[in-house]
Amino acid sequence: MIHSLVMKRAVTQTKKFIETNNRFIMPAVLLLGFIVDYFTFNRVDQLFDNLVLLAYVILAAGSLVALYGTKTSARIARIAPFTFQYAIGGLFSGLFIFYFRSGSISVSFPFLIVLFVLMLGSDYFYKRFPKASFQLVVFYVALISYANLVVPTFTKHMSLWTFVGATLLSGAVMYGFVSLLDRPQSLIRGVHRTQVERRLIATTIIFALLYVTNIIPPIPLSMKAGIVGYGITRTSDSGYYVSAEEAPWYLPFSTHGTTLHTRGPVYAFTSIFAPTELETTIIHEWQRFDDTEGWVTTSRIPMNITGGREDGFRGYSLSNNLTPGSWRVTVRTSRGQVVGRIRFEISEDQTQKRTSVVY
Repeated sequence: MIHSLVMKRAVTQTKKFIETNNRFIMPAVLLLGFIVDYFTFNRVDQLFDNLVLLAYVILAAGSLVALYGTKTSARIARIAPFTFQYAIGGLFSGLFIFYFRSGSISVSFPFLIVLFVLMLGSDYFYKRFPKASFQLVVFYVALISYANLVVPTFTKHMSLWTFVGATLLSGAVMYGFVSLLDRPQSLIRGVHRTQVERRLIATTIIFALLYVTNIIPPIPLSMKAGIVGYGITRTSDSGYYVSAEEAPWYLPFSTHGTTLHTRGPVYAFTSIFAPTELETTIIHEWQRFDDTEGWVTTSRIPMNITGGREDGFRGYSLSNNLTPGSWRVTVRTSRGQVVGRIRFEISEDQTQKRTSVVY
C-alpha cells in the first residue's frame, strides 16, 4: 500500500515537473538527440543513415495524414502532433549534420541557420503556428532538402540537372501528398488548397535561388582535410607526407601552423569525401587579400575526384611567387559551390620550423 502511494506521488510529481518545464525539456531533448545523431550519422551513402532519414520522412508524412486526413481515429489524431514534432526534429537534425559537413560556414550559414532553427524551434513554432499550411511548408523544406541529399548520392552524379530532378521529384511527391489530404471542399483543416500550393511554390523558388547563389552547400561532398605546406611526397603505403610549418605553442592540439615562411612553392593538400562511384571535378582557387580589391584570384586549378574512400579523395595543387600577406585556397565545385577553404599567411620572415603531417 505504501509502495503504491509512493509510486503515485512520484508519477504525479514527474508529470507536474514536465508540465512546468516543458518549454525547456523539449529543446534539451532535441539538442541531446542532435549530439547523438552527430556521432551516429557517418556517411551520406551509408545504408543505415539513409534508412533512418527515410524513416523520419515516412513518420512525418504519416503524422500529417493522421492530423488532416478524413478517416483518422481520435486517439491517433491526439498523438499525431507529437510524432510529427519528433520526426521533423530528427529529420532536420540529420539534414543539418550532413549539410553542415558539406561546405563552408561563411558561405552557407543562411541555409544552415534555417535548418538549425527548424530543428530546435519545432516546439515553439508548432504551438504558435498550428495551421496546416505552415506544417506542410516545413515538411516540404525537409523533403526537398532530403531529396537533394539522396538523389546525387544514388545517381552518382552532381550537376544543375541533378538539383532540378531532385526538386521536381520533391514537388511531385508533395503535390500528390496535398491531393491525398485535400477534402471535398478544397480545404485542409480550414485552409484553402490554393493557399497551400502558393506557399509551396514560393518555397521551391526560394530554394532554387539559394542553389543558384551557391548558398546551399555542395551536398554530398565534404572536405575531410585541408593543409598548406612546403612540399608533398608519397609514402610506400600510398599515403602522403606533407611538409608543413610547426604549430605554434598556443595551439597544442593542432598538427601544423597556418603561417608559412616562404615565397613559394606552396602546396595545398585536400581530402574531399564523395559517395562511392561518384565522379566530379573540384577546383583549387588560390586567392590573396588586397586592401583595395578584397580577395583576388591568382590561379584556378581543376582536379577530378572519385568517391568511395572513407577519408576522402586526396589531391594537391601548388603556387609560386606568393607575396607576403593573407591567402586562402577556396575549394569549389565546377559550378562554383564552396566545399571548403584553407586560410594561411605568407610571412616576410624566412625562418622555417618544419614538421611532417601524414595523410
